[in-house]
Amino acid sequence: MQATNKTITQGNRLIAEFMGAERYAPNDFDIHGCATLDVTEQEGKHFFNPSEMKYHSSWDWLMPVVEKIESINSIKDQSTTDYFFQATNFIQNYTASIMSRDNLLIVEAEGEARIDASFNAVVEFIEWYNQDRSEKEVQSC
Repeated sequence: MQATNKTITQGNRLIAEFMGAERYAPNDFDIHGCATLDVTEQEGKHFFNPSEMKYHSSWDWLMPVVEKIESINSIKDQSTTDYFFQATNFIQNYTASIMSRDNLLIVEAEGEARIDASFNAVVEFIEWYNQDRSEKEVQSC
């Protein structure tokens, strides 16, 4: 499935927020600071509009996100659960998935290229992760 510019921009925004980028100029909601990206020094730019972000097209941008996902630890029922990422190539498509260490499939996404599938899986994981965290916060109130 080919992503649209709108879904790419929304995914870039979601990933930037997950990575801790702060939103600047509240009236101009599309501006995020990306101080967490090492690539900003190479590009000489420290602020990006989500449409300028390259999580969907650059491994230099996307891999730190995958590494952050793989470093997440959460305590569930006295056991530590963390996540791992894998990408596979089938005949005409790529599939990327994120699973828990106890082999529970969290998300699986496809794409025409490995980076497309990886970007889609990362976005789906962040949506799941944010929803899971917000449900736990409601339950603890």
